[in-house]
Amino acid sequence: MLKRSRVVFGIMAAILAVYGLLTDSMEIMPFMYLLLGLMFLVMGISEYKEKRKLSAYLFLFVAGFNLFGSVIAIKYP
Repeated sequence: MLKRSRVVFGIMAAILAVYGLLTDSMEIMPFMYLLLGLMFLVMGISEYKEKRKLSAYLFLFVAGFNLFGSVIAIKYP
């Protein structure tokens, strides 16, 4: 289930990135970063389950940074 979630979040983020690139729309960027943060969160959880603690903590840190930044960017444009 975690692999499927990671792939879905990655594909959705890539679609938003391509859409933003083609339309020169910067309003879509916080949502792309939100999806990337969710993807990194899932990756961190899966790494933690596989007992790779260092990479898990790194992914979780990056996920927290992305999620915090995207929520702030969505709330205060």
